[in-house]
This record gives sequence, structure tokens and C-alpha cells, in this order.
Amino acid sequence: MAEPPPAPRTIADGRYELLAPLGRGGMGEVYRALDRRLGGRVCAVKLLAGAGATGIARARFIREVELTAQLTSPHIVKMIDTGVTADGRPYLVMELLNGRSLDALLSQTARLAPPRAVALADGILLGLAVAHTVGIVHRDIKPANVFLAADEMHAERPVLLDFGIARPYQGDAQGLTGRGTLLGTPRYMAPEQIEHGRIDGRSDLYAVGMLLAVMLAGRHPFDGLDSAPLHVRGARQMVYLWHHLHTPPAPIGGVSDALERVVARLRARDPEARFGSATDAMQALRATPEGAGLPALDPRRVEALAPKTVPVDIHDFDLDVPDDPHGTPNSVEAVIDLAPPPPRATGWPAWATAIGLALAIVVTGGLVYAFIG
Repeated sequence: MAEPPPAPRTIADGRYELLAPLGRGGMGEVYRALDRRLGGRVCAVKLLAGAGATGIARARFIREVELTAQLTSPHIVKMIDTGVTADGRPYLVMELLNGRSLDALLSQTARLAPPRAVALADGILLGLAVAHTVGIVHRDIKPANVFLAADEMHAERPVLLDFGIARPYQGDAQGLTGRGTLLGTPRYMAPEQIEHGRIDGRSDLYAVGMLLAVMLAGRHPFDGLDSAPLHVRGARQMVYLWHHLHTPPAPIGGVSDALERVVARLRARDPEARFGSATDAMQALRATPEGAGLPALDPRRVEALAPKTVPVDIHDFDLDVPDDPHGTPNSVEAVIDLAPPPPRATGWPAWATAIGLALAIVVTGGLVYAFIG
């Protein structure tokens, strides 16, 4: 595979100076940068990879810009500027956050104290409530897409990143994805996202439930299970998808009954059995003993954040982002049969039955001949 062209030293007519790479995703690279026009303010620049500067990748990148621009919340990364480089590569300028990703935290401290885990989940839900209110579903909630920002007001402020595969509820009129594949992270993908592709904000709630279970238990609910059929065991991500469809997650243990019920409802296989909105889930979390330290929600704000629930057909994914270090590969290039294999036939094989029938005919004919002879 050809290496992407090197990033320019500066972009936007010299306004942003790219200093050092911070990370690379499926569609582009993120750089630490200086805004020379604003006195050298430090920011983050997401630059579309050279190979994806045209076609569907470019359209998705622009969609991320458009969607992120609609979202204003301390729990969603803030967009500052956008544009196109001299060589035609779109870029997105965002606030540079100090801290670390939730993925990095879980790599060092697998199991979090329940009040801490609940507080982080509450912040994630706050960000999702805003996105859902304007009709956007994130579709890829996972540890790597949650940044724990540290500032003078918060030691750990969960901030949602990467709306590159997010979608408005009303669908994708521009046809920005192909059909017949899946997009998302198998460890956290909602059953309906796998099974029939009609999602709404409750699909994000399922992912939050799985993520909360990981934070509380120190491992994924489906890790170590060997109940998946042999025909899906060849790929780890397929095993997770199968379990989402067929295996009820076990209780977490070590938490209050109230929190167990909240996590179980978030992870319900049927979307109708989950909370109706992110704000409903926040209220339930804050009513648990582990969430006692969280402030009560203002009912007027809860009403203002009530999300839409118009489903959209999204069986048109493209999993080309890097593997999640705390999870499984994000790529699922084909639709694979995740249904249980058909039951094996019992009794004699067909060839044995045919031989037995032939022998029976011969023996029967001999007995008849002997009797009438």
C-alpha cells in the first residue's frame, strides 16, 4: 500500500502550523497545531488522508464537519474552523484537549470504581443527548472515541470524538456509503445495527451500556465465552457480533441492584426495552447509590433534550479504521451469516440408508423365492 503524501507544514495560507502528529484514523491524521492568527493558540487539526481526498471518503469527512458544527456541548469536541488545503485535502480544526482517552485509562486501570464509572457514563450520555436532540446518532461509541479532558473545572470531563460515521436520523440522501457491509466497532455494536440496520439514539445507549459494563467489570461481557458456533469463531469480531445477537450479558456483580438494573436495561437486546432517551438513562443512573454524587437534572433541560426517534436504514457501512487497542478490529468487510448453524442430522447417513434398503430388498426377495419355491 502506498504511503500517504506528507502533510503540509502549514495550511490555510499559513494560518495553521502543523507541529506533530497526534494520531491516525480511518480517514485521516490528527496533528497538534498552532493558530498563528490568534497569537499562537494551540489547536488540533484533522487532515483527510491523501488517498481519501476524493469520492466517498471526502464526502464523509465533509459530513463530519457539518454534523460537528451543529453540536455545542462541553461533552462533544468543539469545532473551530474548516477548509481545504492547497492540494485539495479537507481539514477540520478542533479544540486541543488535555488529558487522555478512556481507552488509555482502561489499559492502565481495567476496573473503575463504580461511582467513577457512573460519572463517566453520565458525561457520555450528556453529549449524546445533545447529538440526539438535533437528530444525530454517533454509531461508534467506544473507549477510543471518549476523551477524558482535564481542565481547571473538571478532573475528568468525558468528551465525544470522531463523528466521522455519525448520521442524521433522516438518512443519507447523498449515498455516502456502499451497501452490504457494516460500520462500527463489533464489541459495542447494537443488535439491531447488526441484524436489520434500523437504528436511532437507543442504539447509542446500547453501546454506552456495554461500555459501562466494561468499566465496572474490567472486561467485556462476552470475553472468554466459547458458546459461539464454530462457523463464526474464525474472526474475533464475528464472535462479538454473534454474541450481541444471541447471548444475554451476565450480571456485572459488585454493584448495587439498582445499577445492575440500569446497565441491564441499557444493554437490552430489544430497543423498545431500553431507555427511551439519553436523558432517561441519566436520570436512572443518578438515582442509583453509585450516582448519588451527581447533580439532579433540571426537568426543563430534560424536556429540551428529548431526542427524535425516527429510524433510518443504515446497512451501508465501511469499517476501515484501525483496530481498537482495547478491543477488536473495527473492520467487517462482508455480511457473514451470524445465525446459529442448522442442527446436524441424526440417524444414518443417506448412503448407509440406501445400502440398507437395497440389502433389505435382496433378503426379502430371497425369502419370498424360498417360500414359493
